[in-house]
Amino acid sequence: MWNASKFINKTALSLTDLLTAAILMGVVMLGVAGVNLSVKRIEKTSSQAALLTLQTATAMNHITQNGFQAIGTRLQPGIVFYKNPGSATTGNPSYFSFRQDLNLAGTPHNPPTPLDYSDDRWVIYTDAGIPHQLYTCIQSAAVGGPIPNFTGGGGGGNCSTGGVVLLTNVATINYGIASTPDGYFDISIETRADANNPASPILNPNYTLDAHINPSGHSWTN
Repeated sequence: MWNASKFINKTALSLTDLLTAAILMGVVMLGVAGVNLSVKRIEKTSSQAALLTLQTATAMNHITQNGFQAIGTRLQPGIVFYKNPGSATTGNPSYFSFRQDLNLAGTPHNPPTPLDYSDDRWVIYTDAGIPHQLYTCIQSAAVGGPIPNFTGGGGGGNCSTGGVVLLTNVATINYGIASTPDGYFDISIETRADANNPASPILNPNYTLDAHINPSGHSWTN
């Protein structure tokens, strides 16, 4: 004969069983939530890293394309730079610049004037006294002479007011003339998602890009 009470006793769950199941389910859900958070964090980091790479590479391409067109000699250099020994917000802004045998619009002279630097242009890159940003502007060589003039004048004048922001999130930027017979211009740029804090592969990704610029129209030996 079928005994209902006996069947129920065998299949019913005790309070302990229910509590155990609830705890296990909570542990599983916490694990799922943790994995989901990690995936989202990795996705965000990957997006930030990809954006840094694209922005830094674009800026460096702008710099190298203009740098390879620099003209000058050891006595009349067409690659001029200044490094502010203090912070970006004190003293004169740090900058580097390239003189090109082009007019302000960026087109060649007709006829060419390779020995006349007064009608050339300077392409200038500067922090403009603002941390973590890199500006660029064009200025007439007639205004600045052999050294770019930041007090105003043709084709953009003062980069801090007339320049264009080329790159943000600049953590470090180093540049100078290499101590070699070729004397190429060496530059390294590091960008970070948050330029004010140390780099971290997950929390604060960074990207560093180097370039060596040795323009054929510039000589350091004469």
